[in-house]
Amino acid sequence: LVATLVNHALAGAVGTWITTWLGPIALRWVLGLSFLAMAIWILIPDQLDREQQPASRHGVFLTTLLAFFLAEMGDK
Repeated sequence: LVATLVNHALAGAVGTWITTWLGPIALRWVLGLSFLAMAIWILIPDQLDREQQPASRHGVFLTTLLAFFLAEMGDK
């Protein structure tokens, strides 16, 4: 619930702010270039870390919050 509320508030605020700075044609170019950048990024293989990281104190809540937030942003 927290991630959803923060996500929608942030998406609305950022979307409103961006549309005041960029016109429709510029937004189309930015969107198209961002899709191409994501496509290129997906083709780059991941690098695995060899070292184990210590567990966080708030691990479960923050991990779930971040994962849900990113999933919702990707869904927009």
